[in-house]
Amino acid sequence: MSPARISAVMTNVVRSRLMTQHKMHIMIVDDQPSNLRIMKQLALGLSDGGDVETFADPTLALAAAKENPPDLVVSDYNMPGMDGAAFVAALREIPDCSEIPIVIVTIYEDKDFRYKALQAGATDFLLSPIDHQEFRIRLRNLLQLREHQRAVRNHARSLERKIVEDNYTFSVNMQEMEGRLRQLIDAVPALISVSNTQRQYLYVNQTWCDTYGLTRAQAIGRLPEELFSAEHGYALTQADQSVLTTGVTINQVEEEIRGIAGDRKVLFTTKLPMRDAGEKISGIITVSLDMTSRKLAEEQLLSAMWRAEASERAKRAFLSQMSHELRTPLNAILGFSQVISEEVFGPVTPVRYQSYASDIRDSASHLLEMVTHILSQADEEQVPLEARGEPVQLHSAALGAAQVVRERRGAAARILCHIEPNVPPIRGDRRMIERIFIDLLDHLAVLAGLDCEFVVSVRLAEDRGAELEIFANQQSADRSPNQGGGTDLPEVPLVRALVDLHGGSLTMQNRGGGAFYARVVLPAWRTLASPD
Repeated sequence: MSPARISAVMTNVVRSRLMTQHKMHIMIVDDQPSNLRIMKQLALGLSDGGDVETFADPTLALAAAKENPPDLVVSDYNMPGMDGAAFVAALREIPDCSEIPIVIVTIYEDKDFRYKALQAGATDFLLSPIDHQEFRIRLRNLLQLREHQRAVRNHARSLERKIVEDNYTFSVNMQEMEGRLRQLIDAVPALISVSNTQRQYLYVNQTWCDTYGLTRAQAIGRLPEELFSAEHGYALTQADQSVLTTGVTINQVEEEIRGIAGDRKVLFTTKLPMRDAGEKISGIITVSLDMTSRKLAEEQLLSAMWRAEASERAKRAFLSQMSHELRTPLNAILGFSQVISEEVFGPVTPVRYQSYASDIRDSASHLLEMVTHILSQADEEQVPLEARGEPVQLHSAALGAAQVVRERRGAAARILCHIEPNVPPIRGDRRMIERIFIDLLDHLAVLAGLDCEFVVSVRLAEDRGAELEIFANQQSADRSPNQGGGTDLPEVPLVRALVDLHGGSLTMQNRGGGAFYARVVLPAWRTLASPD
């Protein structure tokens, strides 16, 4: 008969003897009388002639346990004055109650409550409301555990049987632990090997075998130079001898090898001395991590950085060239338009040409300023294009835009401006505000035709912001910008972008009958001062 079988038989014999000599004493603690009655009735069938005590007050239960230590305690967790964890901790401090099974009954499924009770010394848990069958089974098992404790304490086995059983159990456990340790090492995603002082392999894990394409039988007892190429074997030999000679760990040395398929692999290898009980070096432990993916990612990152730098250099060269190509003709336009407008070489006839030259100069100045700003932004890449925070008089911007459109279209442009006197200046970009007016007027003129009339209105919005309206109509008799209805028009991309930069909203509609409508509302936070 095996030692384990002998131990089981002796345990049953001792248990049967103990059952005839000792009556089990069960203690139940709960502040609910109905729960006490139910659990007592269930426990009476398990005590086998023993007694069952119930307590509604955990303090009284502790006092009773000091006088008559129970064999099993069942306690509610949520009790007034002292919760289950505190009760268990206090009960464990009683010398004769340090090993008795304690079952906690709780309605909480939160693991924090269970951990707290386990740390205090609880043995098991039951979820309330209790399942009667589970209650009986768990308590029966714990009573058997208590019986076994008494059997071990009161009836010592003979020394010979004890030694045989312990040796057998130790041997089984060691075999199981060794098997589990091998499984664990095989599951580690690293190359692990153990060598003796002669540098012969004593153990290699599964990852090592898979990487090199060798079996354990092929590796055990062999030297590295017998298994690998001359270059790799020489490198391993030098590292092994260094560890054996100095006893110093070699940490994460990068090395390249060829895998089973001939592919390149990068390993970070650590070698450390293995010592016996007398601190003498008895072998070498080698752990290598496969860092091929990481190395490849680093190389790809460096390549990407190089390409980015090359792209940056190309971009700067392009911006420099574009700056020259754009500014040179603009400077010429500015110079000649100024010569014409100022009549440097004599009078210009008719007089309208002088006005046109001034418009050309102003437009070229504006374009040059915009080009300079955009190229500067693109070159520095510090901040995106944004609206400047300068005071802008909306009535001046509207009148200036109207004048520009009149001069462009001549007598065909009929523009009426309605400017409310209480509209305060706003914080914005003067160039962009003027461009919004001009582009909307030009766009609506294209839609409505050359013979249309414009009504430009500037007023204070209901939310104290600024409201800009432009109404274009072929019917000169209908100038009301407040007609309802209509269908939405496609927005002008540049106008939409400029309005968004100011945090405003844009509406464009076709009102029918040759009437078109545009409305821009700027937010109240752009208003610089409240009207009187």
